[in-house]
This record gives sequence, C-alpha cells and structure tokens, in this order.
Amino acid sequence: MIGYLSGTVQWLEPQGNLDEVILTTGGVGYLVLCPARVIEASIGEEAQIWIHSITRDDGTKLYGFAARSDVKGFLMLLNVPGVGAKVALALIAALGWQGLMDALIAGDSARLTQADGVGKKLAERISHEMAAKIEKLSGLQPATATGNSSAPQDVEAISALCNLGYASNQAKQAIARARKQAPKASLETLITLGLQFLHDGSKTP
Repeated sequence: MIGYLSGTVQWLEPQGNLDEVILTTGGVGYLVLCPARVIEASIGEEAQIWIHSITRDDGTKLYGFAARSDVKGFLMLLNVPGVGAKVALALIAALGWQGLMDALIAGDSARLTQADGVGKKLAERISHEMAAKIEKLSGLQPATATGNSSAPQDVEAISALCNLGYASNQAKQAIARARKQAPKASLETLITLGLQFLHDGSKTP
C-alpha cells in the first residue's frame, strides 16, 4: 500500500478543481489525482504528496493530498452515501479538511456547495451524516456553566481526535496546545483548535 510519494513531477494537467500528475520516483511514474494546487512544483521539480489508493476491478487509482489529515477527511467523506472519490476530492480542494470540519461543527451546509458537484441536497446530507458521526464519536456536550469543566472537556476532545483517526499522543499534544492557547475554550473550540494544530503539523512528514 502506497501512503506517501516523493519524486519529480513528470507531467501535470489541470482538470477544473482537480489535477492529474505523474510523479516519478525510483524510475517509476505514478499517476495521481489530486485536489487543485496540492502540487505546487512545476514539471521537472521535486514534489511530495500523501497518498490513498483505491483498488477496483478496473485497476488501482492513487489520490494525493497535501496533508495526512486531508487523507482522513477523504476517507470519512467516502463513507457518506452519494459521495464518490471525485466529490470527496472536490470538497477537500474547495475547503481543506480543517475548513470542512469548521463547516460541519458550525452546521454550515451551504459552505459545502463551494465544491464542484455538490448541490444543496448533497451538502445537507454530507453535513447531517458527518456531523452526526463526529458528535457520536466525540460525545460533544456543551460546557457547564459552573464548576471546573476543563479536565473532562480535555478528555472528551482527545477522545474525539482519536476517534477521527489520530494517534493518542498526537491528540494529547494538540489538545494541550489548544488549552494553552484558549484556557476557557468550550469543547467544540478545543476540537477545532486541536484539528488545526494537527493539520499544520501533518504538512511536514
């Protein structure tokens, strides 16, 4: 299973909000479909991308992303009925994983229609199904008005990030940074900040 590629851009062709790229490494050229602008290098220059591969009867296709967190978002989107690889890529291209999470937490389904191929009904379905899944996994609860809720909120936030696929130590570090930056943050804000820190950190392998 290919999870990451580093090599020379042999060929690059924009296709709307997506790019097809051939990345050559070790004498082999890999054809990868990416959200637009993931590959910032020109032909002949070096580039690095995170990869998720899907194998079907007609062969194996590689999908490339700028950050590991975008791969996780891509996989979550594929579990929504009616969302295929191209729609999932379009959402990542338009919003990025962090932007998508922000829209879901805010209940802003209209923001999802920025992606090509995503109309109002599909945006509402994605928002409903993914937000429900995130809430179920994270156990989102409003902060209590009295008492010290920071510790239990931190545990809930760490659990939420772990259930979204992040390693326990990564989740703990991200929430610790979030709590330091926003000592009185609500659970939802902690998760959003934690995801931002994880996203920024995943850009460098």
